[in-house]
Amino acid sequence: MIVEQEVVIAEVSQLTSEEALVIAVAENPKVRNAFLETKKADNAIWAIKTRLFPEFDFSLYEAYHLTDESFDFKQGAFGDFPVIGPIPAQNTSIETTPDFTIFITATASQPISQLYEISLLLTGPVTRGGEVSPRY
Repeated sequence: MIVEQEVVIAEVSQLTSEEALVIAVAENPKVRNAFLETKKADNAIWAIKTRLFPEFDFSLYEAYHLTDESFDFKQGAFGDFPVIGPIPAQNTSIETTPDFTIFITATASQPISQLYEISLLLTGPVTRGGEVSPRY
């Protein structure tokens, strides 16, 4: 018995060298890792640049004082000084009442002594052996 088979040759499109290069680069894990390392270095530079500017911090604390309290201080309880006299000058009583309290703080800080070192980090090499320098 003889079987005839028809062989169909499909047209195969030619892959250009540019397309092959794009596919190879897109699928290469070393290229991806190198790209991620450059992104990490860029982020480290931006993080260092933020240290050149002041840092602002705002905090809000809430409290409710639950009990009445009374504090009595006798004259001179904190000392008797020759120039200014006793502290407190007379017997003093301080009383508190249950009430809601809010305490707000705001601070601004600038590491003035570190500005020179930060500027050196920005002008010098940022990475050392593939790792970001920990000196910032």
